Amino acid sequence: MTSPDEWMSQATAAVREKPAAALRWLAQAGLGVGRDPLDADDPAGLVAGTTADAARATLVVELSGVLDDSAFAAAVTSLYEQGDNEVKRGVLRGLNELAAEDELPAPVAAAGVALVHDAFRANDPRLVASGMGAFAGRHLDQDTWRQGVIKLVFMDVPFTAVARLDERRDDELERMARDLVRERSSAGRVITTDLSTLAEPIAKG
Repeated sequence: MTSPDEWMSQATAAVREKPAAALRWLAQAGLGVGRDPLDADDPAGLVAGTTADAARATLVVELSGVLDDSAFAAAVTSLYEQGDNEVKRGVLRGLNELAAEDELPAPVAAAGVALVHDAFRANDPRLVASGMGAFAGRHLDQDTWRQGVIKLVFMDVPFTAVARLDERRDDELERMARDLVRERSSAGRVITTDLSTLAEPIAKG
């Protein structure tokens, strides 16, 4: 029986040798390394993801190392379009890892923005949450980024899924949050701590 570490080594080598086969390995990641949550306090993997999410993200990062920028942009678009929601999450989380330290090259950033826009049209909280990571924090325009934050409210995803929230929140996002607080108060609905905190203006230093 192949251990998760052995499967990961095999998948990494295969993706490096034959990037066109990446979809097969991303699709099989759940079988190879399991689908356990990475954080026991996040059992659904909404924020931290699962072992399979992490494996897929690693393979996407590996792919970026063997393709030029244009080819990598085309590859992540193809993987996302051909994959199921688990593969789509892996693609987005891979882009998050790549964007964590610096801006991505223009072709990759443009492809990633289109993928995040698509993710926001989905009704899968884990997919939308994956779309609000480091890539969105660095590359998404302000209006779309605000819409992503508000969509997480409706999906009951904690704001710990949002990269650079304190840096990018603005008066318009706070106004949108206050409108939601009023609507939910009138309807007798629960107002989360995340939402009430976002509705409070922060001190601008």
